Amino acid sequence: RVSRRYISNKINLLVFLFFSMAGKSKCIWPERIGVCYGLNGDNLPDPTTVINHLRSEGFTKIRIYEPNVRVLQALQNSNIKVILGVPNECIPLFALNQDKATEWVQTYVIPYARNVGCIAVGNFIMVPSDEILHNLHDAVKNISEAISKAKLKIKVSVEININFLAAFDEPEHATFSDRVTPYIQSVISYLFDQKDPAVLLFNVYPYYAHINDPNTFTLPFALFTGQDERHSPYQNLFDYMIDALYNAVNNDPNIPDPKSFDCYVSETGWPSYSDGCTEAIYFNGETCNQNLINHVVNETPQTKIQPKEVYLFAALDENLRGPYVSDKHFGIYYPGPGPNLQRKYPHVPN
Repeated sequence: RVSRRYISNKINLLVFLFFSMAGKSKCIWPERIGVCYGLNGDNLPDPTTVINHLRSEGFTKIRIYEPNVRVLQALQNSNIKVILGVPNECIPLFALNQDKATEWVQTYVIPYARNVGCIAVGNFIMVPSDEILHNLHDAVKNISEAISKAKLKIKVSVEININFLAAFDEPEHATFSDRVTPYIQSVISYLFDQKDPAVLLFNVYPYYAHINDPNTFTLPFALFTGQDERHSPYQNLFDYMIDALYNAVNNDPNIPDPKSFDCYVSETGWPSYSDGCTEAIYFNGETCNQNLINHVVNETPQTKIQPKEVYLFAALDENLRGPYVSDKHFGIYYPGPGPNLQRKYPHVPN
């Protein structure tokens, strides 16, 4: 005859095992969502603390803007993949010198190749920026050749930014500006000529589109909370901007058919504070991030693009980032002492 104590002990054991397994399988942030990890602060936790915390919260992908050995080493014991950035200032050198591009790959990519998923050449290249744009194609080519020579299957890509467009009043008819076209054509054509499907990185900031033109792009449209009939069939500014960027590529007659490329949203976010913008508040940051997470599994209305990966900007508030005050307040975590970062938005994701 089985005693009550025996049954009670068995039940307690099963309960313990259930919650133990639940804890081990915890995945809070959706798999499609990554985060941009910047280091522009003098109060930031060490990289091992940050990476361990991101792992504990379920992140499997991050983006960094330049090689940082401490970050790359911290990633080695994780399942996190990284988009590794080539800084803008390196682009002219790598374009002119294959050996320097190869040396960079040997130093920062090969030892950490297990965790490197993509290399992003440049970040937020502003127009006009002729020296960087003029050298972008050759830098991408030389980095790609160094990757190929090392027999690594790592994608090389570039950002496509809204400031590259002539206008995007109608996403279907978006085109690159004359200032950008000759440079970006050659880079994208090179990427599309490779054997594997290309990756293009889209920076998509409804926040900036709204504050730069609030009459055209309303706050509800930017926050995923209200449709604007003027922009039908679009229900939000995020999709509107993705389709504009995609169509700028697709509408260029000198770029090969881009049907097979993967779209990553390499940056998107909303600041929680600014000294002169009433839209940069905590509530809007929380609303935008949660609605974005809910939305990214959907296709865009016109081009039917579904971003394969989406990177929130940024992991941490960075007190040395600029030039604007709002730039310091895009983080989803507050930097602080101890092994656990403090969530800025405790209920995101829910």
